[in-house]
Amino acid sequence: MSVLLATVVVASEDRVVADSVYRLQQQGWAITQKVDRVESRAGVPPYQHLVRRVSISTYRLGRGDKAITCEIRYDSQRDRQRESCGPIVSREAD
Repeated sequence: MSVLLATVVVASEDRVVADSVYRLQQQGWAITQKVDRVESRAGVPPYQHLVRRVSISTYRLGRGDKAITCEIRYDSQRDRQRESCGPIVSREAD
């Protein structure tokens, strides 16, 4: 069973609910960059002798003069996925 937790960011001028990459795409945001990496961490009991892998995908999305970054983390040993986004920034600030 996967658990999906999200951080919600609301920008009042845009009325954007930024709790997932999928929802942002539905609202007209486009993925401009994606970076994947895998981190090795210590296992959790009773499997502390095993190396735990955490897959991390970082998405950069843009719409007009705004940009937002979202991160999706999947921990295979704990079978958990977490997604967080925000804050929305002006592209000139990048």
